[in-house]
Amino acid sequence: MNVAHFYKSWFEQAKRILKDTGYLVSFCNWRSMPVITKALADLGLSITSVLVWDKQCIGTGPKKALRPRYELVVFVGMKDAEIPNRSLSDIWECKKVAPQNRVTGHPAEKPVQLFEKLICETTQEGALVVDFFTGSGTAGVACENTGRDFIGYELDPHWYAEAAKRLNTQE
Repeated sequence: MNVAHFYKSWFEQAKRILKDTGYLVSFCNWRSMPVITKALADLGLSITSVLVWDKQCIGTGPKKALRPRYELVVFVGMKDAEIPNRSLSDIWECKKVAPQNRVTGHPAEKPVQLFEKLICETTQEGALVVDFFTGSGTAGVACENTGRDFIGYELDPHWYAEAAKRLNTQE
């Protein structure tokens, strides 16, 4: 399966279940941005905003390239979606989870604090958040912490078990 088809297939499922006031939110980088834009356009959707997540430390990269300190987060607002907090910037600082601090060991674990802010700024208490790539379970933890309902999907059995264990031990 090519990358464009992959994005289009899960975006299509997200579009199917999103309310008119909802957001599709996806982490990406500069390489995947054109593919994501095209996949969304094929479904009649478009990016309404791009967040730059400043990880406050540089990542790895080849010698011929700059080392990235950021990750991009695309927001696709449905027809009646609205971000009430009009003072929000499109650059958020939040230190990435260091390898020694990862709860499950997942290589792409995101900070709970970042997910809490994303969820609080795009949903209301009691809303349902669906994560198609649950990984370490961060979105689920953030939902529990902020009073949202959560459904997570994870195809990798190992990471599914790790996320389920993390979510079942939340208080």
